[in-house]
Amino acid sequence: MVAAEKETGLEQLLKKRDTLITMAGTLEEFQALGETKADFIGGYIYIQMGASVTHERLFSKIFLHLGMFVAQDQLGEVFGSRLSVGITKDYHPEPDIFFVSKDNPGQYANDRFDGIPDLVIEIISPSTRKLDLDEKRPLYQQNRVPEVYFVDVAKKLVMIDVLEDGAYVSLSLRDGTFASRALPGLTWEIEKMYSA
Repeated sequence: MVAAEKETGLEQLLKKRDTLITMAGTLEEFQALGETKADFIGGYIYIQMGASVTHERLFSKIFLHLGMFVAQDQLGEVFGSRLSVGITKDYHPEPDIFFVSKDNPGQYANDRFDGIPDLVIEIISPSTRKLDLDEKRPLYQQNRVPEVYFVDVAKKLVMIDVLEDGAYVSLSLRDGTFASRALPGLTWEIEKMYSA
């Protein structure tokens, strides 16, 4: 048998795009991954292997729109998908994009932001749908992230959770515009958010 035929399942997974590997692990093991795209949620490490061209095009478009708006009036900082958010000891997700206002009481460490971001954006991939909607969405709500968007390319919609008067209002929008509550003056054209 040739060496190429003896590839393990993990080696085969590592060659694929848009694959999510899930394994039990500790916070220390998660932190040892360094700059690997991963989330640590309740004793499990979720490692994402690569991203699709569609995902990256949407990421770039949304990141640029948000970043330019925030930079214009120096409202805070916008981060991409390689920085984890230490929401609690057991929860360190890595959102695709997140915004931290200049008045946010959270703290920065070298490899993470410890605290609650003002705005989180997740771009749903086929492999991350369950993680984003079944694990991260309740986590963001339980920890009272003021505004969260789930950009769903496959279903051509954006799901928005906004904390208003102590409770979440959830919207699913396919078109039109949405005015951010976390960043007054910022408007999103919904269809452009999910169209690469």
